Amino acid sequence: MAVFYSTRIRPSPTTEKEERTREFLSHYQATDELSKPPPAWTVLDAISVSNLHCHVDYFIKKFTSSILSVHPVSGTIDPDYSPPSMNEVCRIQRIFYRFELYCNLFREYNRRPRDKEHRFSAAEQERLFHRKFATWEIEQLACVRDYLMRQLSVAFDEVADHDVLWGELMINAELDSLGDNSWKEHYLSLGLGYIRKLDTASTYDERYALVAPNLGSDIDFLSTALREGDEIDDTIPFSDFDEEKQHRYLAKSPFTNDDGIGPIDAWYWGHNDESCARLYHVVDKAILRGWGYCLWDRTRLLAWDVLSKPWHSFPAFVEKRFSSDEYRRLREKQQRSWDERSRLYQLGSGWWAEGDESRIVWSCAKHLRNWRKS
Repeated sequence: MAVFYSTRIRPSPTTEKEERTREFLSHYQATDELSKPPPAWTVLDAISVSNLHCHVDYFIKKFTSSILSVHPVSGTIDPDYSPPSMNEVCRIQRIFYRFELYCNLFREYNRRPRDKEHRFSAAEQERLFHRKFATWEIEQLACVRDYLMRQLSVAFDEVADHDVLWGELMINAELDSLGDNSWKEHYLSLGLGYIRKLDTASTYDERYALVAPNLGSDIDFLSTALREGDEIDDTIPFSDFDEEKQHRYLAKSPFTNDDGIGPIDAWYWGHNDESCARLYHVVDKAILRGWGYCLWDRTRLLAWDVLSKPWHSFPAFVEKRFSSDEYRRLREKQQRSWDERSRLYQLGSGWWAEGDESRIVWSCAKHLRNWRKS
């Protein structure tokens, strides 16, 4: 219900959204008021809650089937995988709802020049939200963040590779969909309903119709806030922390009704040799987050046999990386694409590909003739 109540947070003539968000979070963290349904429901309220549940259910089914059908150690297809347990479904469901709550609290509304002075910085988001959760709970949110970023990147990257205006703006399709990209971060902040539309759009025109009206950039959202929690690196591995300090990082939050030890075991397996500056959303752990390593029951982890050896010892965990020459060639190709589309921007708009201008909508025949002569 907290997610439902968070949809009502909007700026008012006398109260900035930031003030209303702080007030909401104080209630969320101090009482159970926001877990109770409103005393009176409207039809629109019921529809809103139902729609959100449908979005969550859609992504849970895709998330679990895509991960469980591939063995995380061997990388082989497993068509007879065990379906997620009720505990696993509830756990993953909770994180998708938490992601939606985060979007409602911290996305930008009605961007105006003065808004930059009245919005939460990434550091404030970390302090107000992430710091209330255990490290493994934050890493669970990072797993969902990575997954949703991959989903929206399919539509985003296609438009970024082909649209003339986006070439003029030098909007890039990241070589790594998990890398920092303030444009993608903005689309991520639009929430599950929007990302589902992107995910189900099957043609370029459908995808363009969704991304073009919502073009924006956001450097202060979830990905940046996840990095803000990095503490000063004392180089002491987590396994050497005393019991009290370990408990401070591992004790589950009051928002998590989960008694399973699988997530904690998996997180510890991946981080026991890390210092306090590298306890969640670490770049080289992205390959683990790719299969949601800290979202599964201990029985499944044992059946996979992933906890008996160091996480980096499995061949399936070796992430593909571009060589410096490959990376340079890809960047040069991208720059040529931007340059070509920047020239075309003065003459038309629409879809472009190298050697194919057939779908460009030319703005002026005279300019076109001049272009052909140049």
